[in-house]
Amino acid sequence: MTYAEAVAVREAIAFANFCGDLPSRDPAKIDALSSVLVSLDGPIPEIGSDGYESVVDRAWAEINSSE
Repeated sequence: MTYAEAVAVREAIAFANFCGDLPSRDPAKIDALSSVLVSLDGPIPEIGSDGYESVVDRAWAEINSSE
């Protein structure tokens, strides 16, 4: 998984969770997705910073350009 993909996956899961749009609210699935979020927090140091939005924008642009 590339850095851009990691950022995009983390952002997509976090956004879906925030909006309540995860396909299932099953506790085991929520725990699994929470584990993914936690595992991606470390490698993405920009999370919570003022520059995070631009990191996400660059990640999506990189992914879109490689398609």
